[in-house]
Amino acid sequence: MNVLKNFPSMEVRDSFQCLKASLNELVASLASQSPDFPCWVATPDDDPRQGRDAIMWIYQQLFYQPYQDKRATLTRLGFLATTPETIVLARDVNACKQRFQKAMQAVKRKDERLSLSMELFDEVMRNPGQAETLRRAGLGTLHLKQAYRQIPILQWQPRRLGFSWSKGSRSVERLTKEQAMKAAMRASDSTAALTILEQLADDAFVARVRSHSPHVRTNIVFSSPHPKKQIPSSLPILYPANSMEPPLYTKVPFNADDVDVNRLPREQLIINYDEPVLINAEGTIGLYLYK
Repeated sequence: MNVLKNFPSMEVRDSFQCLKASLNELVASLASQSPDFPCWVATPDDDPRQGRDAIMWIYQQLFYQPYQDKRATLTRLGFLATTPETIVLARDVNACKQRFQKAMQAVKRKDERLSLSMELFDEVMRNPGQAETLRRAGLGTLHLKQAYRQIPILQWQPRRLGFSWSKGSRSVERLTKEQAMKAAMRASDSTAALTILEQLADDAFVARVRSHSPHVRTNIVFSSPHPKKQIPSSLPILYPANSMEPPLYTKVPFNADDVDVNRLPREQLIINYDEPVLINAEGTIGLYLYK
C-alpha cells in the first residue's frame, strides 16, 4: 500500500515536484539561448558564476547552503532578456511556487509536518531516484522564503532599470498599553517587560518596531505609453527581448554594507531605543517606550 497516496498533505510533495520540474525546464531554456541576449547581474567578487550562469544558479536555490546564516536569504540583482517561450516557462515556475506555498501553508501544525516527514521516509527508500526531492520536502533544509519568492517578469522590454538599496529600514506600529501587554505575554520570558508595562499610564502608547533586512528595489521605465513601475528585486528580472539593445541601468554593489542608512522617519526619532522593553530572539522585533 502506498502511504503517500492516502496521506492528506501529499500536495506538498506533488507541488514541490512541480516546482523542481518547472525550474529544470526554465534553466534548460536559459542555458540554450544565445549569449547575445542583454544580461547583467551583481555577484560577489569571489563567485565564479557570472552573467547568465549566476542567474540560473540563483533561480534554483531552494535550500539553505552549508555556509548560509539561517536568518539570511540568498539574493542576486540584475536582469536578463529572453524569448517569449522562456517567459512562458518562467511564469510556469511562478505558478508552481504559488501552488507549493499554498500546500505548505495548509500544513501549519508542527505535528503535521513531522508526520509528513515520517510518511515520506519509507517512500524515499523505495524510490532512490526521487530521494533528494522527497527527503527534503517540508524538512529543515528547505528555505521557504527562497522557495516561495516569485521570479520578477516584465511584460515589456524596459528602457531604463534603476536599482537601489534600502538598508536598515524600520517600520513602527503604535500600540496601546493593553495591546503591548498582550504582545509581551506571547514571549517566552516576559516577566520584566510586563513589570515595566504595568507601570505605564492607561493611555500610554508603546512602539513595536520591526527591523527589515537590506533589500533592493528597482524603478522601471518603459517606452511610451507603458507606465513606470517599482518592484522588489531579490532575484534577477526577466523580460521579453524586442531587440538586442540593453536597457540603461544603474549598477549597485552586491552588498549593502557601504550603503548609507536611510534617514529615520520623524516618529522613530522620539522612540527610546537605548532601553528596549522586549526584543525577540532574532532581534528583528522589539517593544520600546516613547521618549
